[in-house]
Amino acid sequence: MKKILIILFTFIFSLTNVYAAKGGNGGGNGGGNGGGNSSSGGGNGGGNGGGNSSSGGGNGGGNEGGNSSSGGGNGGGNGGGNSSSGGGFNSSSHNWNNGSLANDLGSLNAYKANDKAFENANPNSKIGQIASYKEAVQNTEGVKTNLSLANANLSNFQATVSQDDLTALQNSINLAESEVDNLNQNLTNYQTELTNLNESINETNQANLTEQEITSIQNQITQIEAQITETNSQLSAKSGEVNSLNQQLTASTATFEAEQAQLTQLENEVNNLENQLQEAQQIEQQTLADASNKETDTVVDFFRGLFD
Repeated sequence: MKKILIILFTFIFSLTNVYAAKGGNGGGNGGGNGGGNSSSGGGNGGGNGGGNSSSGGGNGGGNEGGNSSSGGGNGGGNGGGNSSSGGGFNSSSHNWNNGSLANDLGSLNAYKANDKAFENANPNSKIGQIASYKEAVQNTEGVKTNLSLANANLSNFQATVSQDDLTALQNSINLAESEVDNLNQNLTNYQTELTNLNESINETNQANLTEQEITSIQNQITQIEAQITETNSQLSAKSGEVNSLNQQLTASTATFEAEQAQLTQLENEVNNLENQLQEAQQIEQQTLADASNKETDTVVDFFRGLFD
């Protein structure tokens, strides 16, 4: 009879172990079994195993057996293990069971809650505060990205904006106007000389001149008139060049002023983003302070690793 009871007891425990091996959902329990044999001296052997298996966090079980081979001794063993999967954030690269980290996180350990908990969280709850912190971190990173892009656009545009063209045009205008002034001065001199020569051979003075002197003066007059004609032609061309250069300068100045306006706009954009970044970082710090009772570098680095 005693043998029958032992066999029946062992069979029931075996069935329990089979059921436990299939696992369960939502905190279901896994069983264990143990059996012992004694080869001498009426000893007892025994073992037990136990654990829980669940989805979304829990413990998985194990089983052990023990044997006793002599002198009425006892043998036994036990086994257990943990198994979990979390929700809320992607944390596959982080060890939730790190005791030191869990201690650093303090109340922020609530981040292990599943996605549904975060979706339905009250903003004033710990989970809701962690969600706000996550949003603040991501907003800060977004502003940083925009600021980096704005700085790159500003640098690239600054490289294309230059006053060199304006300076070169202005120098060309100054040179052309100087040449115009010289031509005008030459023209004045020629006209003065022409006037003097014409007076020297007027009727009053011709009586005192020889025919040869009169001919020479007339030849000089002809040459000076030719020089006046050439100077007027040069003056007209150079004046046209000055006008053209001034038109180019006007157009280039308008372009430069438009570029300066765009440059100012890009600089304002950078300044605004820098202010936004400062505000975002302040909000991030505040939301972390609201959510955490331990604001350490370890905590910040850990959560940034989750949120990035």
